[in-house]
Amino acid sequence: MVTTQIKHQVAEHYFDWLSEGKIDKILSLFTLDAIVHSPVYGKKRAADFYSELGDDTKSSELKLNGFFDQPNSNRFVLYFNYKWTLTNGKTTVFDVVDVFELNEEGKIIKLNIIYNASESTPLINELNATENGN
Repeated sequence: MVTTQIKHQVAEHYFDWLSEGKIDKILSLFTLDAIVHSPVYGKKRAADFYSELGDDTKSSELKLNGFFDQPNSNRFVLYFNYKWTLTNGKTTVFDVVDVFELNEEGKIIKLNIIYNASESTPLINELNATENGN
């Protein structure tokens, strides 16, 4: 079982690197076969998810609302506000709950991202349609 200290370290790195758009650093926190479940992008390997997210993102502003540890487990939760600006300049703001599961070495094996995607999904669809010439 990983310690709360390790969970805090992973959470801090993840939050900082997501804020800074450092995809390679974020991926270093994950196992090679880690899975991310996202309301907008679906279920993907972490490398594929962050590649797509990076391609679609101009900037991100995050404000941490809380870190929650699940005792006696390898899981923890980050709750934050996310201001997401896409490469086409469109922006959406929403609250996010990220549920992390770690392996015994402290690497992320699964991430469930939870938020209301009612605004972001149409923006991503519009961005993809523009990029594809539609």
